[in-house]
Amino acid sequence: MTLPLKKLCMGLCLMGFSGFADARICVLSMFEKDGKESQMVQDVFQFYKQADIFREPSLQQIRACFESDQYAEIVWTSHGTALKGGISDYSSPVLVEEDAQGHTTKASLPVRFFTSLIPQLNTTHLKKIRVDLCNLDFSGESVNSDDPNVFQSTIEVLLKELRRRGVAIEYGAKFSFGSWLTGENLSNLTTSWLAQSIDRQDAQSFTKWRTEGNSYCRQDYWPNCDRDQAQMVIPTE
Repeated sequence: MTLPLKKLCMGLCLMGFSGFADARICVLSMFEKDGKESQMVQDVFQFYKQADIFREPSLQQIRACFESDQYAEIVWTSHGTALKGGISDYSSPVLVEEDAQGHTTKASLPVRFFTSLIPQLNTTHLKKIRVDLCNLDFSGESVNSDDPNVFQSTIEVLLKELRRRGVAIEYGAKFSFGSWLTGENLSNLTTSWLAQSIDRQDAQSFTKWRTEGNSYCRQDYWPNCDRDQAQMVIPTE
């Protein structure tokens, strides 16, 4: 049976729209807005139409990110509290906010915050969460443990539940020398790691990009612009 052309077109359009929505990314940039880390995140995602960037997100915005059914990926970037000399034997991500007077405040996110997110988690379309913060267990061993009391960072309580629901977890790169020097698990946030969240072949989302070898690309055959060969591809407009 042949579908009428109008109905067929409508069906294809709807399928395309659904695919577009499912590919959206929630980017949580939990650094001071004028900091180098915040600017790095902004530089990578600001022209990527599939990404919603939340700089210095509030608790409500963080909750909304995990409760939404429109994200296929969540990128969590933040500082983590120190383990050495701390008041507990685990670390916590640091929440950075600006108060009504314009002053920057910082607070650690406790276990109970991440536990409170679990009942409202929406993993309908969520396929992956990428996490970069200091004093996370980069090996993934504690997250893979079925013991709820085993964790190195408070966020791992949430990561355990996401893993149980089939959501892939990807960790940032560990800063090995700095970790050895300080005795802490330091992360090494990089442009190339952040750029791995960008679908480099998403021509509908961007047609101008830069790579590690060329800051001005419009065609794949231009020198060092091939999106299949480049180590990183970042939209520029």
